[in-house]
Amino acid sequence: MIVIDYPENGPIFPPEITPPTFLWRDGPTGTTSWRIDISFGAGIAPIHAITKGQHLQIGKIDPDVVAPTNQPPTLTPKLAEAHTWTPDVVTWNSIKHYSIDRAATVTITGFRAGAPDRAVSRGKVGIRTSSDPVGSPIFYRDVPLMPSAVEKGVIKPLATEALPLVKWRLRNVGETASRVAMDNLPVCGNCHSFSADGNTMGMDLDSLQHYCGTYMLAKVAPEMEVRTENLVAWSSPEGKLKSKARAGFMSQVSPDGRFVVTAVNPESIGAVGAAPASNY
Repeated sequence: MIVIDYPENGPIFPPEITPPTFLWRDGPTGTTSWRIDISFGAGIAPIHAITKGQHLQIGKIDPDVVAPTNQPPTLTPKLAEAHTWTPDVVTWNSIKHYSIDRAATVTITGFRAGAPDRAVSRGKVGIRTSSDPVGSPIFYRDVPLMPSAVEKGVIKPLATEALPLVKWRLRNVGETASRVAMDNLPVCGNCHSFSADGNTMGMDLDSLQHYCGTYMLAKVAPEMEVRTENLVAWSSPEGKLKSKARAGFMSQVSPDGRFVVTAVNPESIGAVGAAPASNY
């Protein structure tokens, strides 16, 4: 029996997304090749492909994060066992085209060497394509996975000297690569959002003198500069809080960009048995 690890049964892909890589495990059957059959129901010809199901490979390593103290990434036993198939662009476009109104069934069948007509294993999943595109690029934080020595009792993902290694990227799901939009930040920027009209960007900023209650709010432009006037401390009069806030978390800009809502953690919270009125 073939176990398909990716995609799981029933996903809905955006119409502009690049071809995914199917991952499956086949157990101790001695299979050496697999037939991929994609069926769409009555009236539409199925798609067929043959693959040797090569094993998953570790991707390119960022040289900036290679150090004697870092352990190179390795595949988990489950991933090391997996076989892969990635449809070419023409095949994937056909799959997406015919799976908008109905599900496409992807069946993977295994065969042993010397017996190409005798199936020894099989697994299948159903996939669909949405009629609604993503419509805009994704803005995300690229954080290096590396050991980081920090001050005892201070929780943060990276040591201060490693913060410039964090890169903020833009990625269109219809493209095969991303591009760096922001890097070399002197602080740790994390939770972020944009107003629904796309004109305003907000981001929580940490590690300013061990203070995690600062927020950036700026107008979106092709080239943006963040200055002191773009920063708000949640414990300041502008922040509307009467007590010092140790941290702001998961802040969200309002649809029109006029307001920001956040969860805060005042210094008063944390005492055993304490019951503050609210920490929001």
